[in-house]
Amino acid sequence: MAQVDTLKKTEKKDSLKSSFHVLSKADSLRMIFKPNPRKSALYSAICPGLGQIYNRKYWKAPLVYAAVGTVIYFIAINYSGYNSVRNGISRLEDSDPNNNSQPIIVRNFYLKKYDLNGEDVTHLLSVKKYFRQNLDISVLAGAIVYVLNIVDANVDANLYGFDVDEKLAISPIVNQSGIGVAFRFK
Repeated sequence: MAQVDTLKKTEKKDSLKSSFHVLSKADSLRMIFKPNPRKSALYSAICPGLGQIYNRKYWKAPLVYAAVGTVIYFIAINYSGYNSVRNGISRLEDSDPNNNSQPIIVRNFYLKKYDLNGEDVTHLLSVKKYFRQNLDISVLAGAIVYVLNIVDANVDANLYGFDVDEKLAISPIVNQSGIGVAFRFK
C-alpha cells in the first residue's frame, strides 16, 4: 500500500514537471507583464506619451513629445501673429492719431520680425486671415496628434504579446498576370 502511494506521488511529480517548460528570462518577463489597453489609453489621454511608457515602448515617448512640441510651437507663433495684427488693426481704426505711430510687429515662423506699420487695413486683414487659418490648422493638427497618441498606446497594448515570427510573411507579387499579395504561414 505504501508502495502504491509512493508510486502515485512520483507520477504526479513527473506529470507536473512535463506540463511546465523552462522559460528564458525575457519570456518570463513578457509573460508576467501584460499591459491593460484601457489603462494605456487613459494614461496617454492624461499625459501624451505616458501610455507608451506604460507599454514599455520607451523609444516612442520622445517621438510623441517632439510632435506635441512642434504643434505647440506652431500654435504659439500663429496665435502671437494673429493677436499682433488684430491689435494693430484696432489701433489703426480708432480715432486716436497717436496710436497710428506705434509699430505693428509680427513674427513669422522663422522668428523674423516684420513691422506692418503704414500698411492699409485691407492688407492687414489679409495677414490676419492668414494667421487665423494657420492657427486653425495648427489646433487641428494638435487634436490629431493627441488622438493618434491615444490610439497608438491602445493598439500597442492590445498587440503586446502578438507573435511576429519569420515564419509569418506578407510579400507583394508582381508577375505577368498582374500584381498581388502573398501570405506565407509556415
